Amino acid sequence: MGCASSCKTFEALSTAMEGATRNKLVIPNIIHILDDSLILEKSHETCAASLQWFLHFWEDIGVPMAPEKNGGS
Repeated sequence: MGCASSCKTFEALSTAMEGATRNKLVIPNIIHILDDSLILEKSHETCAASLQWFLHFWEDIGVPMAPEKNGGS
């Protein structure tokens, strides 16, 4: 993490993940800041479902997620 290019690398990955989430999972209400993502939905149930789709999708392709950073649990 100490490299000068680390932020640029994480930003590129997060931007790609946000785009894939919007297009593949059809979760349009997602934003990111570096390696954190925020999903906003109209109801708690919809948000919980979107979060589960998000987590399962990225787990399936091998992107690790930190459970302690999951505000939905």
